[in-house]
Amino acid sequence: MVRTDDDIGFDWADDAPAPGLPAEGFSVRWSRVTTFEQGLYRFYATMDDGMRVYVDEELLIDEWQDRSEREVVASRQMSAGSHVLRVEYYDRRHGALANLRWEKDRSYAGWKGTYWANPDLLGQPLLMRDDLQIDFDWQMESPDASIPSDRFSASWTRIALLEEGIYRFRALADDGLRIWVDGRLILDAWSDHEQQEMTVDHVMAGAGAHTIQVAYYDNQFNARVRVSMDKVDGPWYVGWKGEYFANPYLAGPPTLVRNDDWLTFDWEWSSPAPSLPADDFSVRWTLEKEIEPGVYRFAFHVDDGVRFYVDDRLLIDEWHSARNETYQVDVELSWKPKLVVEMFEESGDARVNVSWTRIR
Repeated sequence: MVRTDDDIGFDWADDAPAPGLPAEGFSVRWSRVTTFEQGLYRFYATMDDGMRVYVDEELLIDEWQDRSEREVVASRQMSAGSHVLRVEYYDRRHGALANLRWEKDRSYAGWKGTYWANPDLLGQPLLMRDDLQIDFDWQMESPDASIPSDRFSASWTRIALLEEGIYRFRALADDGLRIWVDGRLILDAWSDHEQQEMTVDHVMAGAGAHTIQVAYYDNQFNARVRVSMDKVDGPWYVGWKGEYFANPYLAGPPTLVRNDDWLTFDWEWSSPAPSLPADDFSVRWTLEKEIEPGVYRFAFHVDDGVRFYVDDRLLIDEWHSARNETYQVDVELSWKPKLVVEMFEESGDARVNVSWTRIR
């Protein structure tokens, strides 16, 4: 098949690109001549499985391999005038995704805003501009005359110099929203919904430059998006302070810190949050609150390992692979004890359920 494609912006998933072609084991070659202004350009290629990108017959991106979805960025100095672009792509099996876009390098005082005339951030964007903040209430209108009022998407990126510590992201969106910090997805609400407020805490592992990216789409009717970020000094947790690690050893800085009201989680085969894996993660919960002194019976139902501390005393140490095990311990508590629960997940189901009752 030979046809004209306006952009390389396709997410075929498990479907075929067109009737007469297979859904797996196909390849495509796109060629075009386009005009550039002089300057440094960044080329963004997203693919599943393999892709090559040539500029004037020079190989710029070479990702010709079976791999799941990923983005590769390459820069090239372009002279003013016409240049020949060629993109080669193949899909081996399962999901099929091919997307290429480019932009001229420039500095932004606020957020680098990129806008597409589709809800999937696919193909060459129609608009790029400097947005001082992400706080828009377009209602039934569009962000710009070049963008439709429905079924559009946008991405905002900025590099911020931040101190080390916990940062609270507050977001409001109608419809879908995602937030990444340093390439790690920390908030995933990519679905159609009316105006919804969301909050997530994220630990900046070190002081310095951090890349923050926000993606948004509007399906139809009202369009609204707002994102802000503040450093949280000495957070006060009304429940358990949950520190989540993307490894099973509680090692390094936590990937996610949040307030958990109760330790009653049955994640099954899923992960606790978008920024964490479904397997090989660990969590430390800490609780300090006033309670009536007495003897309490604690029960733990976990998969896999668990430890339990009271005022830094290790009372339960079952740090090993296990399947739906239950442990119990009686302990005398003071009026404001420090309780710490640690767990790790190896593979398969992941769950933790902690309960306690005063027995005397």
